[in-house]
Amino acid sequence: MGDSANQTRDEIVRLRAEMTGKVIELRKATERPIRIAKTVAMGAAAVVVVGGIAIVVIGARHRAERKSLKRRMAQAVGAAASPAKTAKEAAKAIDKSIEETREKLREKLREELKKEIKEKRPMRERVLTAALRSAASAAVPIVLKQLEQRISAGPNGKGAAATSTGAGSPRR
Repeated sequence: MGDSANQTRDEIVRLRAEMTGKVIELRKATERPIRIAKTVAMGAAAVVVVGGIAIVVIGARHRAERKSLKRRMAQAVGAAASPAKTAKEAAKAIDKSIEETREKLREKLREELKKEIKEKRPMRERVLTAALRSAASAAVPIVLKQLEQRISAGPNGKGAAATSTGAGSPRR
């Protein structure tokens, strides 16, 4: 029995050593690809950051150039050199602006017409309805107060409310 226990222990130790060796080999095998993946990820992040900064800087330069005095001077010289072309461009810009304004107004008119079509009642009826609603909402609290006073006066008409502003007494 002792012999088989020693053999089993030796076999366990041997298998443990084999497995440890295989785990070490696997770790070594994965170290390089992980290191490469980390490097690539960091490189890609750096490219994205630098690219974003470059785009912002280039945009700012273009805006500054468009607003600069030198650019405006060049545009003025170009406009003075060809007044007919400048007049045509100005006319096109005005026409474009007018057309955009017309489109906006047409769209607003379409929206209003859609609302009118949706609400088929005539305008005076809608105005009267709105006025009645506001008058009713203002009158409801008054009516409720009078009703409460009549209820608190009791069936004989006697009570605190009946003496001050009850059903038969004049209002103050």
